[in-house]
Amino acid sequence: LVETREGLPFLQRAAKIAPNDPKVLQSCGNLMVQSGEVVSGLPFLLQAFSLSPESLEVSVDMCRALLGYANLEQKPCSKQLQAAFELALDSQPSSKEEVLEEVEDLLLRMKALYPSSSLLLCELSGFYSEHKCDMPRSIELMSRALAQQPREADCCLALSALHERVGNYSAALLHLRRSKEI
Repeated sequence: LVETREGLPFLQRAAKIAPNDPKVLQSCGNLMVQSGEVVSGLPFLLQAFSLSPESLEVSVDMCRALLGYANLEQKPCSKQLQAAFELALDSQPSSKEEVLEEVEDLLLRMKALYPSSSLLLCELSGFYSEHKCDMPRSIELMSRALAQQPREADCCLALSALHERVGNYSAALLHLRRSKEI
């Protein structure tokens, strides 16, 4: 809806007026998270998810915010955030490992709902490479995303970077060249 920081007061008012509109809540939460306010934005995304649990976009945005929350040195948990966790996840993850488990469960559940979503495959690939250090799984998922979207330069670049990380330089170069051709 609104993509700039200046739009945040508008979105916050909209969220008060329409507290059951997952799109408004998602937009407000995303803008807060993108502005570095992960703890403030996460309740909006959790609420959006609880209202629209099968929405791929809401789920992916919530997972991104949860990963940002997991990476915080201290994980403050206000009453609003605790209530949002309970509503959306039926739990209150307190450690980084618990948050990562919730994210993995959610991404895998979304994969079952949307098996051909290249966006979701890319998110899962990034999750496995960055948080689980499972590079073979990450490469497999990114390769599947690229097979579904063969003209997607970002998938080619991401797959190139993954191959480079594991030392498979010929495959990395192949995908890098392919991305330039697109």
